Amino acid sequence: MFFATLFESSRLFTDYFPFQFMHEIGHNFDAYHTHNDIYSPRIDTCGCFTGEGNCSEESCPAQLPLDSSATIMSYCHQCRGGYDNIAYTFGGKYTGSGERVNLDSYTNSPLLDGDVSHEPRQVNVRMYKHVASRGSCTKARE
Repeated sequence: MFFATLFESSRLFTDYFPFQFMHEIGHNFDAYHTHNDIYSPRIDTCGCFTGEGNCSEESCPAQLPLDSSATIMSYCHQCRGGYDNIAYTFGGKYTGSGERVNLDSYTNSPLLDGDVSHEPRQVNVRMYKHVASRGSCTKARE
């Protein structure tokens, strides 16, 4: 009984496990953390510490806490607001037209609120390019 109460109160099953699972799947599809400077512009600064790589901003944006303001690949769950800051999206949505390898063929996810995330659709493009590079059997059908 004690453990069931502990897990229910900590939101372990409703927040941590689904987030962690999807986050790690993102890495398997070549998605980086959104504070990584591989993205230009850097999508957010959550998890970015001055002196780390090219980080010059503070880690947690002043806008936090803000529900659904960051993507699955973000570290914004470590800021004020916790997992409520995370929207369950990688950041973008294919528009249905244009080449899937082009950023302009995506829109930023409508699930994201506020201005914590900048051009989060970059994650989806990166993931698509990774899948498309694996051979003809993995090419998405138009």
